[in-house]
Amino acid sequence: MAYGLAVDRRELVNGLRRFIRAEVWPSQKAVISFDGRFFSIKAANRVIVAHANGTWPGVAYVRSNAIVAMALAPPEGEPVKISCDGKRLRFGSFTVMCAWQPVSVTLLSLPGAPDWLEALSREYRACRAQNCLDGSSDPRVVKSEQQLARLVSRAAKPLAALGITENDIRSLIEKRLAQRHNPRTGT
Repeated sequence: MAYGLAVDRRELVNGLRRFIRAEVWPSQKAVISFDGRFFSIKAANRVIVAHANGTWPGVAYVRSNAIVAMALAPPEGEPVKISCDGKRLRFGSFTVMCAWQPVSVTLLSLPGAPDWLEALSREYRACRAQNCLDGSSDPRVVKSEQQLARLVSRAAKPLAALGITENDIRSLIEKRLAQRHNPRTGT
């Protein structure tokens, strides 16, 4: 089992800059994933994404301080080659120990309560796996939808002068969530 990705270096390096001043504890984990279009790193209450190609049917967990170290000395190459053999994760020439979890285990797991964007994306992840499960009764999803409504309302106010409505913003968000979690549905 060896999986690999080719990640856009410019997007990756720009994202990694968010981790340069991140305060992390040695026990904190970073989550490395790929949804078919976007490579992502979630660590230290930050998330970055970069366009990528390849095969990555799962999630890799590494120590967050490894991501901070990589931010200080970004990997070389265009695109950046990232690979995982289930025990080691390699970013260009940088290698770190990891724990691998297959996508079959992670696809339908509910996100933690503070991660409202992941709760909103559950509909798209569930649709890909099991004929569109109804997650609307989950209190975390309801709370996430309420938070999204507040954000959309706040964003729409200054954009109203340009003729951009709350419905326009909601439509864009729905389209982006669909693209992110089901690349075949949009461009």
